[in-house]
Amino acid sequence: MDLPHGLVISMQRTRNDKEDVTELTGKSEPAYRRIERDLRQRLRKGEWNMGAVLPSRQMLARGYGVDLSTVQKAVANMLSDGTLRADNGRGTYVARDPFLADDPDPSGEKFAIESGSIDSLSFDGDVLTNLPAVQIGTVGILCSFLNQNDFWPRTLIHTVERLMASVGVTTVFVNRSSLGDDLAPNILSPFEGAQRLRHAGAEAMVYIAVREDPNDEEIAQVVSGFCGDYGDPSRVVAITSGMINLPIAHVFYDQNYAGFRAARLLIESGIRKNILFVAPFHTPWVRGRWEGASQAIQLAGLPADALKICPPVADLSFLPPRDPGEIETELASYAAVDSYLANHGEEPQGVIGANDNIARAFAVAYAEGTGRRPGADYALIGFDDEPASRDFGLTTLRPPLEEMAREAVQLLLRAVRGDNVSQQIRLRSYLVPRRSTRTEAVLHPIQPPGRFTRTRIPVKEGPLNDSK
Repeated sequence: MDLPHGLVISMQRTRNDKEDVTELTGKSEPAYRRIERDLRQRLRKGEWNMGAVLPSRQMLARGYGVDLSTVQKAVANMLSDGTLRADNGRGTYVARDPFLADDPDPSGEKFAIESGSIDSLSFDGDVLTNLPAVQIGTVGILCSFLNQNDFWPRTLIHTVERLMASVGVTTVFVNRSSLGDDLAPNILSPFEGAQRLRHAGAEAMVYIAVREDPNDEEIAQVVSGFCGDYGDPSRVVAITSGMINLPIAHVFYDQNYAGFRAARLLIESGIRKNILFVAPFHTPWVRGRWEGASQAIQLAGLPADALKICPPVADLSFLPPRDPGEIETELASYAAVDSYLANHGEEPQGVIGANDNIARAFAVAYAEGTGRRPGADYALIGFDDEPASRDFGLTTLRPPLEEMAREAVQLLLRAVRGDNVSQQIRLRSYLVPRRSTRTEAVLHPIQPPGRFTRTRIPVKEGPLNDSK
């Protein structure tokens, strides 16, 4: 509407989504492309942070003034490249850090990632469209996979197989772990497992070791067994739980960032003291998560004692130096709670379990000792997104398993083709928010001056277990 000359109206009007997206490009561009571009820009501006739930497709369609199918096409592109993640009818989450998400802006502006500048792979119908013809027939996969219900190796193996099949590559699998006639586990050495792949006709291989601590010696055995005296180490790519110190291409996820993100969630929720980090044992990945959480405390300007180790020790190095297994972990978590209650009078406002099993065990033990429950009396967060955590309602940091497999396939196929590839790809876990952090403080977060205000979207979650 044109205003009379000289008339000024001192008021602000909230723009709607449709007006914002119309200005982005000319009308000749398809509507779903303009909506996709606008959604990515809104992610970068911080309207939805990593782990946040987007409005429903119907709400977005109404906001943009388009059909539901148009929004579906825009969101589908962001799902296929890993920017968003749909979780079985519970909503669409931001799966990547918005500041690292891919931007299709034709201006050519790129955002740096820690692994260096590499082209991203687009998957549409399981096709690697950005790769030319692959000059390889068979790829081997080596993994210790004794527990067939372990979704970490299962997800990685299935994803590698699926992506290789999409470009016409056959896979052959060697399991380092098997049960003998006496039900005792038989373990192949990394050298022998890699050698079996070579003898089976594999021309290149992916080594999956995400349940173990990073081990340079084992990786060296894999390369030696597969490549021998004449082979090219570039034909081996590893997927690991942390960084290795060999010049071998590998993909891993950032344990420090996971710890940082967990503590940051609590801090952003208004919890600024009495935060427990529960760790009954000490391993490299526990150390990484603790250091990341400590960095979040430091960067928030909080005193160091805002974050405490449970059981109460001066340093993680005083704890047993190994993961004892699930049953022993639960018992150790019970002992950690008893030790904390005996030595501390203050009740925790936030609790970070070193992994999901520890977080759940803490919640059960702490409820037995005090009657306090996560999500009602304190906020609780874990790591790894174990299957039981969904039923429990535990907020967690999920390793980017599918993305790790995708990057490993990309590295291997490019190496086989003779391209120069990055030696390391470091990926970040993403937040899966559930009921255990939905305390009163979390539902009404403090907004620091100058920061955006997030729109709260209700998340449907199942009830927490009432384990005693």
